[in-house]
Amino acid sequence: MAKIWYVKEGLRPNNAIAGPELTLDQCIKLFQGFEFKYLAEQPPEFPSDRNDLTQIRDPRWVVLEIYSSEASENKLRFDKEGFYLVADLIPNEAHNILKRKNG
Repeated sequence: MAKIWYVKEGLRPNNAIAGPELTLDQCIKLFQGFEFKYLAEQPPEFPSDRNDLTQIRDPRWVVLEIYSSEASENKLRFDKEGFYLVADLIPNEAHNILKRKNG
């Protein structure tokens, strides 16, 4: 399984909103055409020079959390466990993609 996170500027733990869990196959199929960029094994932070407003800002990035068992089974797209940015995908667009999947 992979966990979807909608991430805003700022420091953990207040910078992410949990989205649904999907299989890796579902993630690859739903987000085809988007590049997955490995960030780190630990949850990412997107620091801001405007930290006084980060709590009220909307999320800006879609990040997938890939668990070790899934990464070992799917080495073509996700070769290690951790967090992957779905490049050029914004949370509203990801939400719409997921909504069409379920609708």
